[in-house]
Amino acid sequence: MHVWLSSNLSLPKLPNLEKTLMAGVDLLTVSVSGETQKIHEINHKCSDIVNVFTHLRFISNLLFEKKIQTTVNLRLIKFTYNQSSEYALSNFAKELGINFEVILGIGNPLSNTGAAVDFLGFNPYLLSRQVIVPQFNSGICELILQHVAIDYRGNTYICCSKPYGVGTKIAKYLEIQPDELFMRRFIHPFCKQCNFKRVPLLENEIEWLSSKLDTENSDMYDHDYKYLENSKGIWKLSKLFDLWKTKNSK
Repeated sequence: MHVWLSSNLSLPKLPNLEKTLMAGVDLLTVSVSGETQKIHEINHKCSDIVNVFTHLRFISNLLFEKKIQTTVNLRLIKFTYNQSSEYALSNFAKELGINFEVILGIGNPLSNTGAAVDFLGFNPYLLSRQVIVPQFNSGICELILQHVAIDYRGNTYICCSKPYGVGTKIAKYLEIQPDELFMRRFIHPFCKQCNFKRVPLLENEIEWLSSKLDTENSDMYDHDYKYLENSKGIWKLSKLFDLWKTKNSK
């Protein structure tokens, strides 16, 4: 099994970085949004590019000393405002002896800075009243199909495109089975209001998902797809709605 990690390396200190990479990480992708702090922080909020570069130099030394065999990619998330960063970051990656790649960013951080963090402002009716069974014919989000979002404490979240918080937290990665983690993310109500790209489902995937919804998670729904809180308390949408009401009543 190949182990791939994607990180911003934004924390000032990463005491377990060397141990993590030496444990057998095959690919590490480090995403940035610019070569200067002024540009980088537009998209990567609260991230200090100096910290990112310091960690990358440390990783480069580990590679030079042959302590790790990890393939390292420095990734620029490219927007219209940071195109000038590509050349400088490409040279920096070459200097460190790591790979460099560019992907196109989605949206415009210059105009969407406020909307991204307001995850409790999603449709309160949906949060309080129902969880709608996903429409298989619309496909499945690539961020759920191909990735798992984990923070430095080992908590998992819906995906990497939503803020990490009470409304998007799923469970501890080491305390949940892979199937259950996938299903909790797949049927999360926030995803029904997201327009991120979806890919078509194969016939056997639709069959598997249908069986999961019909058996293990059947106590979450009634025939009208209204929310039923089961004994395990898998969904605490009522609490989310209370948070939304508190926030909007101030």
